[in-house]
Amino acid sequence: TELDVENARTDWYEGIVKDCLAVARCNGITVWGVRDSDSWRSNQNPLLFDGNGNKKAAYTAVLNALNGGAVVTSGPTTTRPPTSAVVTTRPPTSAVVTTRPPTSAVVTTGGGQSGTCSATYKLIGSWPGGFQGEVTVKNNGSSTINGWTVPMGLPSGVSISSLWSGVQSANSGSITVKNAPYNGTVAGNGSTTFGFVANGSSSTAPTVSCTSP
Repeated sequence: TELDVENARTDWYEGIVKDCLAVARCNGITVWGVRDSDSWRSNQNPLLFDGNGNKKAAYTAVLNALNGGAVVTSGPTTTRPPTSAVVTTRPPTSAVVTTRPPTSAVVTTGGGQSGTCSATYKLIGSWPGGFQGEVTVKNNGSSTINGWTVPMGLPSGVSISSLWSGVQSANSGSITVKNAPYNGTVAGNGSTTFGFVANGSSSTAPTVSCTSP
């Protein structure tokens, strides 16, 4: 499904590719993000390219495993030609937490706006002791904004364990989330999102608002 590996261990990435090649119904491998800086686990450097877009040793290990591996089919084992070596990537904005299955989504709006920028919170899913949320930042004006900040009030007992597509000031209490380097420019009437996983109860929604230069 979706893949990242803490610290991009080459032996793990190589082993995963070989495991896929050994299973006839494994048709591809999707890496969860392109650069480490795009990952929701960016502090763990889990992807095939570093934050500057440079190939890592894990990238070479994956490519070598694909080029040299054997494909299991319904008949005799055949060799995979090098031209079929493809690793696809999922954009970071599509991040979905797969370690805990979410419950049905509940939409909660809150916060407000300053100038042309507004923010809306949505509960993606919850489980005992935690939940996943998403905040949509919308440009309500006709002119492009360059940079946004979302003041966010987390309920008592709630703390953020990971956040993607934004830069947070703290993990609990009254925090601010600023745009990531790649999603600060929002066209007129356009929007962007950031997401997070939190520890604690989802029964009380975080409050959000938005400011822009």
